[in-house]
Amino acid sequence: MNSRLEILKLWEWHLENSTEAVTAAQFSFCRLYNECAFEIPDWLKEAIPSVSQGSLMRWIKTVKREGISRLGGAHGNRKGSGIIDTTPGYKDFIESMIYDFPDCSAKHVYKGMLARYKTDIPSISTIERWMNRWKNQNKPLYANLRNPDQFRNQFMPAFGDASENITRLNQLWEMDSTPGDVMLVDGRHSIIGVIDVWGRLFRMLVTKTSKSEMIAALLRDTILKWGVPEAIKTDNGSDYTSKHIARTLGALGITQELCPPFQPQKKPHIERAFGTFTRDIVELLPGYIGHNVAEKKAIDERKSFADRLMKKGEIAEVNLTAAQLQEICDNWSSKIYMFEQHRELKMSPSAKVNSWRGEISRIENVRALDLLLAPAPNGDGMRSVTKKGISLDNLEYQAPELAAYIGERVAVRYDPLDVSKIVVYTSEMELVCEAICCGLIGIEGVTRAELAAKATEISKKRIAEGKARLKSVSRKSNTKNIANEILKHCADSNDKIICLPGNNTSHSTPALESAAEAVALRDAMEPKSFEELDMMTRAKPIAPEAERKLAQIVKLEMIREHTLDQEEAEKKARIARYEDLLAKNFQGITKEDDVWRKTWEETPEGRTHIRLKRLREQNAQLNQA
Repeated sequence: MNSRLEILKLWEWHLENSTEAVTAAQFSFCRLYNECAFEIPDWLKEAIPSVSQGSLMRWIKTVKREGISRLGGAHGNRKGSGIIDTTPGYKDFIESMIYDFPDCSAKHVYKGMLARYKTDIPSISTIERWMNRWKNQNKPLYANLRNPDQFRNQFMPAFGDASENITRLNQLWEMDSTPGDVMLVDGRHSIIGVIDVWGRLFRMLVTKTSKSEMIAALLRDTILKWGVPEAIKTDNGSDYTSKHIARTLGALGITQELCPPFQPQKKPHIERAFGTFTRDIVELLPGYIGHNVAEKKAIDERKSFADRLMKKGEIAEVNLTAAQLQEICDNWSSKIYMFEQHRELKMSPSAKVNSWRGEISRIENVRALDLLLAPAPNGDGMRSVTKKGISLDNLEYQAPELAAYIGERVAVRYDPLDVSKIVVYTSEMELVCEAICCGLIGIEGVTRAELAAKATEISKKRIAEGKARLKSVSRKSNTKNIANEILKHCADSNDKIICLPGNNTSHSTPALESAAEAVALRDAMEPKSFEELDMMTRAKPIAPEAERKLAQIVKLEMIREHTLDQEEAEKKARIARYEDLLAKNFQGITKEDDVWRKTWEETPEGRTHIRLKRLREQNAQLNQA
């Protein structure tokens, strides 16, 4: 039996038979023990010849805090023979705590065991040793519980080759965005990346947001540099599954492969490329070049930047503008990454790409590509053709060809380089025409971004001027406390009121051909006024089908106007009927009239009429006063 535990038993016996206070009893017990005044076994006296009051008090506190087992000393001599492994429930409890709370400490587990089992609890240090041993023996399992990403990177089997079926350049691209954002001098940004799986070509775009328009922008630039891919693999996030991206890839004849949710290992090449970038990028950031290894803070900051950039929802801060970070990304991918030995390729990406001797599918008409990639207006880009043309952003766009589509829904695309033009397609994406806003003719060449910036500038100026004027008026009118005035007035007047090298081939799809027709049409037809547009319309007679549809529209408009007039007349008749009944003070009226009156008063029409009438009467009384 443990020597200290035996001494504590003697102490408890002494305390029960002593009339002294606890502290005084401790001193007297130690004196009597040291003088052998008790019947003390020889083995105990040999083990602990003397006891001080400080040691005794420490042992007592240990038992109260960590249990008698802390002094037992009979556990843990052999593997699996410790108190945790031999006491029923202890092992399961700790494993359950690790499962539910992977980051829990030994202190947390100790408190939980104390609450559950009350006594005979192993010490915190014992629990900590057991937990550390368990974590070392179950590293893959613990990594999966604590950090699934770390588990995939370190422990998930990777016996296969994700690119073993990729045999040619541009056969498959992977696209993704960094999980974390970058806080730059000019605001919060994301990094979008694209990689060719066969050649490991890698490009990045620094952008304010990872929206579909920015993904399309990177896609456009990459297609022009690398060629047209056969397929692109992305995750199933809203940015990559938007209708704009789906339309764009479909029009270009590119297959989109979607990864299952929360399985980034399904697109490992772009994930590893981002990882390589984040580890290398810190060497290129300002303040980190030529760092001294003794400067631990700088090293920690570099690691922290890379870690945050690769964690979803995190923000990595760096003292750069978006343009400066984009330059670093471009230089790294084109001048460093491209020429470094790749472990899987057994050569650099540059050497791999230069070894390609097959064809590269390229788009020759860049303008047609731009039209296909152009963003669509809100509402899925679909608009109705009316007799005035197509209404878009409070502007009217017209073309003679639209006469045959009046009353139909068509697909509309912005012209990315000219605000005065839009491109119109059928719902099956067959080219119809290029429509023009005559009110904007004369400012061709102005992009929508430039127009929006100018409009914002004018709006801010107008708002500032208006606010300055209103501020001056407010000072003169002193309306800050008008609420109190209104409440007082209402109380006085009525207390009831509660107031992408190789052989290039031409890549074409039906959609590209239609877009090319639109480009040619723009060069051939440039109307400059309403009169010229009207002459072109008259020169091309309206088709019988369009004329029939126009007649139907006119007829429907006449029916609608007649219906509105009829509804207005019926409303006036109901109000007149109610006023007649009110004039009689609802006395001497029929039961039918009384039921109708009560029902009508509860309708929105009736409530509105009664309320407005009451307000008019109150205003009249105020004017008379």
